[in-house]
Amino acid sequence: MRNTIILTVLLFIAVVAASIYYFADINFSQKNPAATLKHHPANTLFMAQFTNDDTNNELLGKFDIFEALLGKEESLEIAALKSNLLNAPNFAEYTKDVAIVLSAHPLKERLAFLYAIPLNKEIKATDLKQSLASLNKSYEVDRLDTLGNSFVSLKHTLTKKSLYAITFHSILYASYDLALLAQVLDKKETKLSDAEIRSFVASLSENSPLNLYANNASLAKLAAIYKQGKAGSYLQFLDSLQGQTVVGLNFKEDAYIFSGTSTLTKDSKAYLNLFSQQKPVTQSLANYFPENTASYMQIALSDKTSFSSALARYIAGKKETKKLDSYRTNIPDSIDAALKNFFGNEFASIQLNSGESLGFITLKDSLKAESIFSKIASRQQEGIYRFDNSNILYFNYGDLLANFQRPYFTRINNVLIFANQLSELTAFTKRYTNKQLLQQQAAFQNNKELQAEQANVFFYINPTQAKAQIKQDLKNKYAKNFMDTDTYGYQDFNSWSLQLAGAEGNFSSKIIALYKSQKTVGGAATWTYELGSKLINRPWVLKQDASQKLILAQEQDHTVHALKTDGTKLWSAVFEGEILGTPVQLPDYTILLNTSKRLYRILPNGDNYDGFSIALPVRATYGLTYVKSNQGNLLVIPAGNRILAYTEQGTSVASWEDIDLAGSILYQLEAQEINGKMHIMAGTSTGNFYFFNQQGSLIQEINDPGTYQHKLSFKKDASQPQKSSLLTLSEDHGMVQYALNGEKNVLPITWKETPQYYVYGQITGNKAASLIFFSPTTMWTHKTKDSIVNYQYTFPQKINALPKLVSISSQINWLTVHTEGDLIYAFNEKGSLVEGFPLTGLPHFYIGPLQEGNSTNYLISSKRDHKLYCYPF
Repeated sequence: MRNTIILTVLLFIAVVAASIYYFADINFSQKNPAATLKHHPANTLFMAQFTNDDTNNELLGKFDIFEALLGKEESLEIAALKSNLLNAPNFAEYTKDVAIVLSAHPLKERLAFLYAIPLNKEIKATDLKQSLASLNKSYEVDRLDTLGNSFVSLKHTLTKKSLYAITFHSILYASYDLALLAQVLDKKETKLSDAEIRSFVASLSENSPLNLYANNASLAKLAAIYKQGKAGSYLQFLDSLQGQTVVGLNFKEDAYIFSGTSTLTKDSKAYLNLFSQQKPVTQSLANYFPENTASYMQIALSDKTSFSSALARYIAGKKETKKLDSYRTNIPDSIDAALKNFFGNEFASIQLNSGESLGFITLKDSLKAESIFSKIASRQQEGIYRFDNSNILYFNYGDLLANFQRPYFTRINNVLIFANQLSELTAFTKRYTNKQLLQQQAAFQNNKELQAEQANVFFYINPTQAKAQIKQDLKNKYAKNFMDTDTYGYQDFNSWSLQLAGAEGNFSSKIIALYKSQKTVGGAATWTYELGSKLINRPWVLKQDASQKLILAQEQDHTVHALKTDGTKLWSAVFEGEILGTPVQLPDYTILLNTSKRLYRILPNGDNYDGFSIALPVRATYGLTYVKSNQGNLLVIPAGNRILAYTEQGTSVASWEDIDLAGSILYQLEAQEINGKMHIMAGTSTGNFYFFNQQGSLIQEINDPGTYQHKLSFKKDASQPQKSSLLTLSEDHGMVQYALNGEKNVLPITWKETPQYYVYGQITGNKAASLIFFSPTTMWTHKTKDSIVNYQYTFPQKINALPKLVSISSQINWLTVHTEGDLIYAFNEKGSLVEGFPLTGLPHFYIGPLQEGNSTNYLISSKRDHKLYCYPF
């Protein structure tokens, strides 16, 4: 399993980070650890140096990502050791302001860890037992004479697990493995070289709480401890790099993010060395990968010409004479040159959850495809070919595509997709046609948000999709740990990625691990509620009484469910049709709403208010608008080209009954008080815009023929009330506003593409309202005065529902967007994607608070299993 083995390396790095953090609330400084390392055995696979700040105690209590990696038992043991021994008041004088180094070592097909703690004051080896024995009674402290040395053992009275320690040159060394401690003391044992120590110390970042160091050549040894069988080619790419990697940790509640540098040996003949001289570029091939992608490695070139030359030298150095002679015999120089100009700058190999592989390369000129294909391949069926000769992809791109010797291939746009099995290629084509793609998964999008925008080499794995392969790849002990969801949380990691960007012969490195924590949005739902079918409109949060709220949700058979905010059922009832628009709640807590056939006023307990429900004389086309005025409150409902008006008691208002508008009313009616008088406004599909008073008398009509299908918005002008206006989007005129005084104003906004949706409103209470436009895949914002784009965001899938502003507080709104692939996006008042989003869910959802006086926000959404989910964030 060539792909999954990199996961063992990445998991190991995170486990080291987790174990370090359990020790991290000692006040360590970034002192030079060079002296500490002089006695480390040369078989050191990884080293870590770490410090602390004032927030670590809080971090440890807040983040469950540590326990997921270490396991519950190991986490408790390390936490106890930290609090009972290292943090003990009588021991602080020895450990204050020192730098700890943790290292990992192979020991008889297992991994052993060594802690090296330089002491401020010397503790003689003969006094160590007495010093430790006085710290905590949870440990039995004894002296152990073995392997030619005298050690101190600390056996926990409950777990019976022993930690061994010894002081040597004013350094306290500790490990659970006696043999490893003996190597430290053994003068005949080969130790780390001065060059390795200097490289580590020179690369330490003072801005990171944790620095990790690895000799790249040690990765295969590390992998051999965890996996069975040979190391796969992806690991060999890393292992053969020769050199060192140092990364520092940036920590989030639901992610590990390591960033740093991989310094390469200049004369290394490693395949990945070919990309260290390339400049970072944006990668795009992942947009084509199918949803059942378990892992992939993608490479992008900034200079294909120099890469082709370097690749030729690399392959020549491998002395594959027969393979090269065969290629040159079957592929004339003219065709070889044409292929180099035809094949593009990006290529990738992906592994599916079935274990099969697909390959991808970009094409520079898709118009030349058919003429090129006819010279190098044979047509198998409509749109599918097979290479006539072996190793065409290998000699153009090297080791990553070596397994695709004579694959089948097809073309989509400017991308060539190939597979060794025809069935895998046809299955991919079906998935792509049905838009079943990796980019539609929330795990992938969340990982992407943390990635650098440009790179050259990128590795990604989804542990859920790769579960069967990972289990098969690991040795039995580690496979059991991986599958043990009670003790460990490996399967709760959404994704892992490794990103390498060329840096003049070296690499800038970035490692990301996203964790599906119970304490982060989208992790574990606070509650779920079983529906009979899918939701047909978004859940609404209303008041049950002065102190409690309730949730209304309607499913496909028109059943309305009322729930408490803890997800327990209050009542359910079948309504006559789908609820249109948004329910309105009156001061007495009764709820007004309408379907296309009836007007309802219900009590929070589900009973009808006296006199309701009421049959509508004609079909309503949108939800009601509540008009609150000192002249009497009013309910107005769009009904095609008519406006239905009722009192709060359900009495029809006769003065509105004879109004007949030109065209069908767009969306909801707008009601605003202007100059002390209520104005009720409507716009129609034919370009007629109406301003009525509360009695239904026409104040102003504007006729501007065109094509209208978008919602109406209201823009109030406090300084010139008569210029207060309706805003809407016209395919003929652009963004137009129609003022109360009859003026028409086309806003000076131009677009590269016509918006599919727009939203107008305030994101924060102290700022002017903005116009937010949406094409199928792009969002951008404008002020109403010019065409300057203030902000832009591109989605990987098409937006498939009208975006909404949702109220998070009295002063702050968030923007929510739903796209194909069932992804929910939320943007905060600063325009940033809210941490944890996108999340998976269907288009009808609620975002906002649930309890009075509680600042926690919630996402309430449904999924395809017909359940309602509630997530805190």
